[in-house]
Amino acid sequence: MHVLAATAGLSALLATSALAFTVVKFLGAAYLVYLGARTLWELRGAPAEQRTTSLEQRGSAVTQGLVTEVLNPKTAMFFLAFIPQFVHPERGSQSIAFLALGLAFVVLASTADLLVAVFAGSLGTWLANNPRWQRRQHAASGTTLIGLGGALALSQQ
Repeated sequence: MHVLAATAGLSALLATSALAFTVVKFLGAAYLVYLGARTLWELRGAPAEQRTTSLEQRGSAVTQGLVTEVLNPKTAMFFLAFIPQFVHPERGSQSIAFLALGLAFVVLASTADLLVAVFAGSLGTWLANNPRWQRRQHAASGTTLIGLGGALALSQQ
């Protein structure tokens, strides 16, 4: 999403408009706090043995990750700052070069993430069957998400 937004010039809008940047920043912060509070709220409900399907109940983890990333203005700033230094207007279309470089970055980053996910499967299965670990993980991740949301909301940029 950020590669397409940067190619279309939307990242430049975030870089030049304090209002646009602030709106996206606060939307992202609010979403992180929401996810964290929801995770902590689950600790009050069913016993740990019954929380193993919490991702299915809350919706797709991929959807949550996508919304979180789209609402992260710092990712947009990264693409705006990083990719242009490799785009040379004398060699052809800037938009095509920007899009190609951005997509190459996304493919490489996604490949690394997928490899971690595949190789973490057996560890994940063991952790999913450990109620004590699940409770601690929910508490830690909920608190961390709320903290990150607060830090994002209070950040100067």
